[in-house]
Amino acid sequence: MKNLIAIIICSSSIYSACCQSIGLKANTQFSANNETNNAFGGGLYININDFSRKIECVLYCDYLIKKNEFKNCAECPTKEVSSSYQNLSIGISGLWVNTIQSNVKFKMGPALSYNNLVASRQGQIANWIETFKANYIGTGLLTNIQFQQIFKLPLNFEIFIFPAYLINIKNETKPTGIKSEYAGNQKLLNMQLGLSYIIK
Repeated sequence: MKNLIAIIICSSSIYSACCQSIGLKANTQFSANNETNNAFGGGLYININDFSRKIECVLYCDYLIKKNEFKNCAECPTKEVSSSYQNLSIGISGLWVNTIQSNVKFKMGPALSYNNLVASRQGQIANWIETFKANYIGTGLLTNIQFQQIFKLPLNFEIFIFPAYLINIKNETKPTGIKSEYAGNQKLLNMQLGLSYIIK
């Protein structure tokens, strides 16, 4: 709760100081892990470009979730298993901006993020549960296509493509000693659609 309050305060400060636009986005995540592949969620992002027309800073906060019921799991005590996955990602990206048309911009640049993951598996017949917690530092290349002032309104429609590599910095399991698919580094592909309101 304290972290959420801190995020809101920081975002409000940035918003009032130099924010150009603020938006909401829908996010789908693809990965090699079946328990996280096709996870769906949303997020908030802020665009800042007061310092240059060719360089833009993007601050973002994304939340992803996925639940599987009665999945096949070769490593589990029973085949009838449910799983859940949640990931909170907070990051920043510096984008190079290229104007394609008067109202269309192509942007690309590196991104850095902090990721907090919580996952679990639970037997549906046998009474057992496994929980996994992991923290990652994420790096990647963010690509963005922005369509400005759609329908002549102060709104931007945006497409984000974000391949990311997550470096594990902390891992926790309960019970201790069980194998965790989240203990190592992760490769992800995020596909996102955003709608932002133009502030100035």
